[in-house]
Amino acid sequence: RLWISTRDLVKGAEDTSKKQLRAYVLPIKGDIRNFGTSEPLKASVRIKNSGQTPAYRMTTWVKMNFGDDFSKGDVPMHPDILGPGSERNISNISMRALTSDEAAKVTQGALTIYVFGEIRYWDIFDIEHVSTFRRMTRIRNGQLQTDEGALMLYNDEKGNESN
Repeated sequence: RLWISTRDLVKGAEDTSKKQLRAYVLPIKGDIRNFGTSEPLKASVRIKNSGQTPAYRMTTWVKMNFGDDFSKGDVPMHPDILGPGSERNISNISMRALTSDEAAKVTQGALTIYVFGEIRYWDIFDIEHVSTFRRMTRIRNGQLQTDEGALMLYNDEKGNESN
């Protein structure tokens, strides 16, 4: 019986050690630039590795739309490494500027802009991890939420998962 308890303690310590040492790459904030201009929108999501070790073979993609399609589509992927404590912006530029009608609907809250994507990486134990995210514009107290001229993005209730 003592050896079973000891074995279980060792196994628990190994699991805890892996959780403490692995990479944790998640989005920490995002915004949309060029709203209300004649320029295409630029969505940017800042990601961070909050873990103690690098994220290896990391691939990311990000897209933006009005919530009609949350699929990846054809996005080129380029594996990279993100060190512990490191941050990086991932971005997407729309194919065109918003029409004045679309911009008015976003400002009134009748139309929402979604920014969504995926972060896929392997930790030092060669275990694959995937984080999906979905952010959106929001109206609060009758105002579109902005910061330094950029539309602020907030977590959607769906589309945010990590393993």
